Amino acid sequence: MDEFLNFQISLLDGTAQSFSGSNGQDLILGLGGSDTLQGFGGDDYINGNVEVDIISGGDGNDTLRGGMNNDIISGDAGNDTIYGDFGADTVTGGAGADYFVVADGRGGNSAATTDIVTDYTDGEDKILLDGGITFSDLSIAQGDGDLSADTILRKINTGEILAILKNIDSLTIESTDFLPPTVTAPPTVASSVSETVNFAGVDTTSEAAVRALGGPSITVDNTTLYIGYEQVSSNNQDPRLISFTNGVRDWYRTDYEVTNDDSTGTGLVWDGTTDSLYATFTSTGSQGTPDQDFREFATNGWLRSYGPGGGAKVSILARIDPATGDVLDATFISAILSSGNSNSLSVTNLGLDGDNVVVSASSFFSPRRIDTTAMQQTVSGGSPFDYTIEFTPNLSAAVRAEAPGFGS
Repeated sequence: MDEFLNFQISLLDGTAQSFSGSNGQDLILGLGGSDTLQGFGGDDYINGNVEVDIISGGDGNDTLRGGMNNDIISGDAGNDTIYGDFGADTVTGGAGADYFVVADGRGGNSAATTDIVTDYTDGEDKILLDGGITFSDLSIAQGDGDLSADTILRKINTGEILAILKNIDSLTIESTDFLPPTVTAPPTVASSVSETVNFAGVDTTSEAAVRALGGPSITVDNTTLYIGYEQVSSNNQDPRLISFTNGVRDWYRTDYEVTNDDSTGTGLVWDGTTDSLYATFTSTGSQGTPDQDFREFATNGWLRSYGPGGGAKVSILARIDPATGDVLDATFISAILSSGNSNSLSVTNLGLDGDNVVVSASSFFSPRRIDTTAMQQTVSGGSPFDYTIEFTPNLSAAVRAEAPGFGS
């Protein structure tokens, strides 16, 4: 089920804005400007994204994300989940039992470069550990000097300061104050992204023969899926996806892309539920009609086509029906040149965050914001760039896009 099906969706442009949501459920996504965003009523999802933002949840049980830069975030009333994300953020939960999220790589090396939680309430609020951190990874100590009344949370092996809890005695903080990344366990997620393999000349009715290729594959319960391509002519590759259950082939899809474009299958992620199987493919351009390639499935996608230009290898993310192999939804994922032409982007990892799908990638200049426009580089460096983008389940919208070294 689409996590944001009943939300009023508001995507702001790249300028600084002041925006208030409705009395219902709102999905508010800031872009390039320094925004002031307020959820008002309902259980809202608000992401400031880039630049310095002021975010308040209002009433309801809200999920708030600062994004990049040094943000001011307030949950207000309700039981809120608050991510400072990157930068030195000032975070206030307000009334209710709130979750303050800390994550590996999103803290700082000093008090001035990390998040400050102004109103942690012991016994009511919780610290939500993300990015693979566990309680045993933490140092919990009283500060000194100007921070002598505060508790400092550090990662032991790196010294990274994850957060500062204002006016809290460190002796009162114990393991019961912390939660893992999700309060209740999601099914086990199987994910595989690797070098693509050629199915040509292989007996694709034999799972052993397909498995021997060593390409990307995932297994959930007694079903295994394999993805790759077939060299259909001396200069043309077409994508392939196969499903086996207990060694017997369920289906073999050869019809996703049938033009002269070189297209391959590169990755899979699935937690075993009927609507959470995703696959990634590549494309080097559009050569046929829309019903002959992934444009057929991306009519409601975040990016609906390869875009202008050709030759650069971009990616496609598709939601697949595990029972049939049918493509249910799709989006193209590409970088963007200053000319507006599409640039190369290759997927390096896939994951699920609740109902959303998270793509890690190597992006050439320039990675895209959640509104598909080009990010602006703030720290010098050459391509490719690490890039993370998170999509709603039906792939029609991105709710998070991050690239270290890039701002608005």
